[in-house]
Amino acid sequence: MKRMFSGILAAAVVAGISSYASAAVVFELSNYKLDETPPDGTSPWLIATFENAGANQVKLTLDATNMNSANFVADFFFNMVGGKSLTIANPLVEDPANAAVGAANLSSGGNPPGGPAFGYTITPPIAGGGRLNGGEVVTWVLNGTGITEDDFLAFVTTGNDDYADADMYVAAKIQGLLNDGSTVIWDGDGDDGGGDIPEPASLGVLGLGAAALLARRRK
Repeated sequence: MKRMFSGILAAAVVAGISSYASAAVVFELSNYKLDETPPDGTSPWLIATFENAGANQVKLTLDATNMNSANFVADFFFNMVGGKSLTIANPLVEDPANAAVGAANLSSGGNPPGGPAFGYTITPPIAGGGRLNGGEVVTWVLNGTGITEDDFLAFVTTGNDDYADADMYVAAKIQGLLNDGSTVIWDGDGDDGGGDIPEPASLGVLGLGAAALLARRRK
């Protein structure tokens, strides 16, 4: 019996290791320009997740729930390995459901004020009822031949003291601050950039391994 449980545990661990794939890449935008006021709310003010959505598709989710509802995302900047061609679909998921974030414009290039040039810029509507406000979450689908979530693990270096000479994976221009100003936030910490999460199947396999180990101990 002990040998059988040992075999189950070993198989589960091996399967878990082999299936621990990069299902999503998560960036936490918790840095802001030294000479400006940070967004209203709690850091990280914006969380960007690039998640595999199947062949030639990656879901991009911007989570602004930590940001004050008066603040909104004017531009979101990101990079991509190899500079592949991308298109963007209308919002796929919105939370709350009545957020009504409008169709976003995706353009090549772009840079935050005084910042470096990024590969791409997403610009949600910044007037009327279609903008991405604090307290809201929106998901778009990015389309491109052969793209995966790992293609977005690319950064640029600012070379600017206002940005603390940071490496930037993603950045966002935030407007509507309570002092009527705007600021730029970014993820420039390689510890956050590229945080992988396990696929659901991996979690199940690891759970099986834990159950087998527990059962073995009880025997």
